[in-house]
Amino acid sequence: MDMGETESADETIDLADRELAADPARWVNQGVLQDEYNDYVKQGRPLGRWQPT
Repeated sequence: MDMGETESADETIDLADRELAADPARWVNQGVLQDEYNDYVKQGRPLGRWQPT
């Protein structure tokens, strides 16, 4: 699905908010997320107190 093209990151966030109801407060920097996920995998994917039902 192509939602459109924008000229800047701010316009992209506005488009995602408008067309997809994406919450800009929940966007993450991909580089940061990759490091956190790598740490999670290295630790054996611990779930802590949360357990799936």
